[in-house]
Order: sequence, then structure tokens, then C-alpha cells
Amino acid sequence: MIEFDEYKVKLNNIRPKLDALADSLGIEAAKEEIDRLHAQIDSEGFWDNQEISQKVMKQSRTLEAKVARYEKMCSQWDDLYTLCEMAIEDNDDSMLDELVAGYAELEQEMVATFSQRQEQLAQLNARMEERIASLRRLLEQAEGITRSPHFLREVILNCRRKGQSVEDIARKTGLARDEIELILAREHGREA
Repeated sequence: MIEFDEYKVKLNNIRPKLDALADSLGIEAAKEEIDRLHAQIDSEGFWDNQEISQKVMKQSRTLEAKVARYEKMCSQWDDLYTLCEMAIEDNDDSMLDELVAGYAELEQEMVATFSQRQEQLAQLNARMEERIASLRRLLEQAEGITRSPHFLREVILNCRRKGQSVEDIARKTGLARDEIELILAREHGREA
């Protein structure tokens, strides 16, 4: 019976990891999203747009599979824990092989799920890094454009047309007051 007590301890030790897996996988959020998607699927006119309906159905199936996989592990944990308690209570060693095999299967499934999640997170991180690099390039381009003489001239003239003072324009553009006045004087000379 010592083996069953040891497995009961092992099961209690992996329960927090199973709970952490739920957090990592976003199981509660997935269940909420499934409910939202099912409501969308049940709505009138859902099937009118095949492209959108196929995407929604695929997303729903993916989330349902993730939740089902997690719930299966929880069910396995519950079954194994109950098996331990029954074996201890009935003083029945005949369930040990089933317990050992079930525990190994549960542990293997948890490790595989954690590994899969880590891979997904690594891929997501790589995509985010690519996106960050792309956004930085766009920001650099935008900064280059905003510092171009033509763009600054247009900003200054537009601000002046709106009645803003030279001091306000200088503060907004980061240019010196005399630079603003020079640009405005040149433009005034062109208009005359």
C-alpha cells in the first residue's frame, strides 16, 4: 500500500503544475471565446459569408480541442487520485499497474503540452520581434519624414494659418523661433 501513498503524493505534487498549465494555455479565456463563437455561429446570417464562417468554425474547433485536451488531463488526474484512494481503502494492490501506467501517461501528456506551449510562445515571440523591428523601421521613416524641410514648412504654415503664435509653433516643431520666422518670412515673400 506504500506505493499508492507515494502515488497520491506524486499526484498532489503535479496538481499545481496542471493548474499552471490551465493558466498558460488560457483555458478560462478559451472557454469564454468558445461561448462567444458559438453565439456567433448560431446567429442569423452566419453562413452567408463562407470565408468568415469557415474561419470562425476553425477557430472554434481549435479552441475546443485545446480545452478538451486539458479537461482530459484533469479527468485523468481525478481518476488516478480516486484509484489511489479506493486501493488504499480496500487494501487492493491489484490496481497498482493501472495506476503506474495512468500516471506515466498523464505525466507524459503534461510534459508534451508544456513543450508544445513553449514552442507556441517561442513562435509568438519571434513574430512579435519581427513586428517590433517592422514598427521601428516605420517609426524611423516617419521621423525622417517629419524632419524633412518640406514637411516642417507645411506644418509651420498650417499652424500659422490656424492662428498659432511663433512661440507655439517653435514648441511644437522643436525649431528655434528665428527659424520659424525665417520660414514664415520666405513664404510671405512668395505670396507678395
